Amino acid sequence: MKLFFKYLKLSNPNFSLFLRVQITDDQLEELEFPDLLAEISPFAFSHKTATKISELRPFSIDEAKISLKKVSEFLSSFESDNAIPFNEYEDIEEELKLMLIENFRLENSAFIKIKSLTEQIGKLQKFYPPYEEVFTTLNNDVKDLDFRKEIIEKIDKVFNRFGEVKSEASPILTSLRTEISHARKAIQENFNKVLSALSST
Repeated sequence: MKLFFKYLKLSNPNFSLFLRVQITDDQLEELEFPDLLAEISPFAFSHKTATKISELRPFSIDEAKISLKKVSEFLSSFESDNAIPFNEYEDIEEELKLMLIENFRLENSAFIKIKSLTEQIGKLQKFYPPYEEVFTTLNNDVKDLDFRKEIIEKIDKVFNRFGEVKSEASPILTSLRTEISHARKAIQENFNKVLSALSST
């Protein structure tokens, strides 16, 4: 990493121009850029993120400034009382693809992941505006996202916080679970009667 920045300083005073030109894989190897990415990728939250890190290439100074500004804003939240309400989240790309398949049934956990991500968007859209001067670039990333509260409400009607389907999710399910509960109770009562009869003989 030190060699990479040393090369930029010594041979390219115009950093912006350097990043805009086409850089070959051999040049990246010489600058130890792949080694830098290899040091970063183990800290990725998911395999998908690690893959994206390994595929990174140098970009323009304007793009770099924006990215560094986002990092600076995020880190500043840890040093103040304005902690960003950001939780770790799981990727739902596969779930979104499966939803396009007609009559495909998602796992319960998939709905909880979708709900969690939707809630995250809502929290960030509420948090950033009062601190827009502090989190300008981060706010720009989320302010135009389509937050749909009805997604959360509909999932909450069907699933509890453990991802289990609620009995009241539908009238038919309520009836079935009530019948099953009564049947279990009757079986248990009969079982207890048999045990009691056998123990008294």
